[in-house]
Amino acid sequence: MKNWFELIEQYIDNELNAEGRKQVETLMATNFDFSQEYKLRLDVNNAIIERDVVSLRKSLEDIYRNSKEDTGTTIRKLYQKKWQFAAASATILILLGSILLTNQRIPKAENLFNNYYHAETSIMITRSSNIEIDNDVRTALQFYTNAEYQKAIDILLNNQENVISKFYLGLSFIETNKFEEAKASFQAVLDHNDNLFIEQAEWYKALCLLKLENNSEAIQLFSDIENSNSLFKDQASEILKSIR
Repeated sequence: MKNWFELIEQYIDNELNAEGRKQVETLMATNFDFSQEYKLRLDVNNAIIERDVVSLRKSLEDIYRNSKEDTGTTIRKLYQKKWQFAAASATILILLGSILLTNQRIPKAENLFNNYYHAETSIMITRSSNIEIDNDVRTALQFYTNAEYQKAIDILLNNQENVISKFYLGLSFIETNKFEEAKASFQAVLDHNDNLFIEQAEWYKALCLLKLENNSEAIQLFSDIENSNSLFKDQASEILKSIR
């Protein structure tokens, strides 16, 4: 099947047969993203005029050069297409708006989270003979190791009597994008106070706060980590430089 851009272009230019036009009209009626793409293309076409061709092409070139990601959006394809056209100021605004929305899809906080979050391994714990954990928790940790996070959650929710369960429950929640629940699990580890997971729980809770865009609490907790002897103090310092 032709890609969306080609289908829309040919539909607008009346280059499709009856079956092709029906296909496009069905997509417009049933697929929201496709209909939005069609509306954008139609807006661009309606704004096209014969003057200002140099101005438009320069604007598109600047936008394309400054875009950090190869998104495959309409803007990039419009620039690559060898049209002989110009645009009124409305077209420039549409194109600028589209590229700005694309570049803002992943905000700074999410970029930082993605750069600094690394999943823990449970292999060492499951093989250790010095830590007493029951068979259910061992099974849950194996599920965690195998990236079967929901199965791990289902077991760990019913076995929260020790910090190991609470800690890996928090990590499993992160892996399933349940950051409020993850934050609560790490807080439960911190509330337990004297255990081997305090530093890790602080770090992951701070990352959850960052992901949840709770900036004031995130900054406070990262500051506490930075001013401690935590293994994560250097990373906390780096993050603080980016978000303060």
